[in-house]
Formats: sequence, structure tokens, C-alpha cells
Amino acid sequence: MSVAVHPEQPFFFESEGEDIYGLLGVPASASNLREAVIFCAPAPHEVKKFHWAQRQMAQRLQTAGYHTLRFDYFATGDSSGHSRDYDLHRCRTNIQDAIRYLKASGLIRRVSVVATRLACPLALQAVAEERVRKLILIDPVLDGAAYLKEAQSMQEAMLDEHLRVAPNYPRTAVQGQLLGFPHHAFLSWQHQTLRTLPSPIKAKAVTIITSQGAPDASPLFKHLSQELEETHTVRISDNLRWGCARSLQFQDFPNQLLRVVVDSVRGAL
Repeated sequence: MSVAVHPEQPFFFESEGEDIYGLLGVPASASNLREAVIFCAPAPHEVKKFHWAQRQMAQRLQTAGYHTLRFDYFATGDSSGHSRDYDLHRCRTNIQDAIRYLKASGLIRRVSVVATRLACPLALQAVAEERVRKLILIDPVLDGAAYLKEAQSMQEAMLDEHLRVAPNYPRTAVQGQLLGFPHHAFLSWQHQTLRTLPSPIKAKAVTIITSQGAPDASPLFKHLSQELEETHTVRISDNLRWGCARSLQFQDFPNQLLRVVVDSVRGAL
């Protein structure tokens, strides 16, 4: 399926006194729904892998009449801050402030959120305070400690492979890093204590999308089903291989996932 390329307007919005870089997409047709969809990216080491897919989702939703917002968390991409300052509390606050920004614009009536991987528990926390129409969770991280352990294992595997080529490379050169990004003790603690079953959230509907090989999200689905009127779960055939270090270096083209996300936002599932 070919998708028309629609321009996105770069801008900055404020979050905790810092400049957060965003790309605002406007509806491509006259059928402006006055609805917006915010995309919450995964962790920094997974962004490259999922960048194309996230952009395609935004483009398809613009075609369908939605405003879209993609943004860089504080201390990532083109937002303010140094990479060593990245932390999960700020990411959650950035999500909240992105929702508030669109609500305050006067152009939007309703906001939905699409979150991927580590962004899912953060988005769930954010919408405990900021009401949204729909929340769509892609391969949600259910256990922060297990997620961190998986990333550490990938780092060790990548380092072992590198050392076979360059045996004199010192292991100490990657201390304080995780898969190419700074990783400090406080950030590790945030992962290990990350809550995956949220307090009551302010959303009309939630859709959980899991790919092949992803952890079973049924505990989260059961929990949310008790809280919300409308909860859906979809298992897709795409295998995104999040736990493969080599896979992180290449962009994914998960066509079924793109369709399911767009249908979820539009209520066409």
C-alpha cells in the first residue's frame, strides 16, 4: 500500500521548563476530525528500529483526517538535555505535557495516544492524570526488571561479538552504557521499580497489540478490562524481534501492525 507523504511542522513545546522537539502533522483532507494522535516512542536503543513504522502510522492517520504529534523525549533526539540526563520520570511527564499542549491548542477536541514498548507503562501512568479518548499499546513492557535484564544480555552479546573482531578492545570502554546510550544507576532503579499495572486511567478505550514472540499481555488486559468499558487485544503475525541485538540496527516494515494501529484509532477493528 502506497502512502502519500504529508508534511509535518517542526516545533518545540515546553515540559518541566525544557524544550521538547515535536513534529506536528495536520490532516491531509478536508475531513478534519479535530482529533489528534500522539506517538510515544520506545526506549532510545529501539527508536531507530521503529522510526519508519511510527512515521508511517502518522502519515496514514493524517490521510484519514487526524492531527498527529511525534516527539523526542527530554535528553533524546532534538529535544533539550544531554543523553546522560534521560530518565523515565521525565518521559512520563513529557507524555502528559504533549497531551496538555494539544488540548490547549483550541484545534483539537479529542486526543488518543499510541505507545510502544517501554512507553506503554509510562503512557498508562500519564493518562491516570490526563484524559484521552483511546490508548493503543504496542508490545507493552510488562516487567521493567526483565526488560532491563534483556537489554543487558543484548549488550553482552554485542560486546562479545565485537571482541572476536577486536580482542584488545577494553570492556571498561562501555561501562555506564547500555546498547550505545548512557545508563546510570538511577535509571536502572527506575526500570526495576517500574509499575506495569496502573491505577485507574482516564481513557475511553484501550487496545493492546502484541507481535509474535512478545510477552503474554493477558495480565494487563485482564486488569484494564476491569477498569474500562472498552478493551481490546490483538495478536499480529509480525515478528519484531525486540530481543535481538542485530535487529535493533535495522528499521522494521510491519505492515500488519500499521493497519491494526490505524484501524484501532479509527474504531474499525
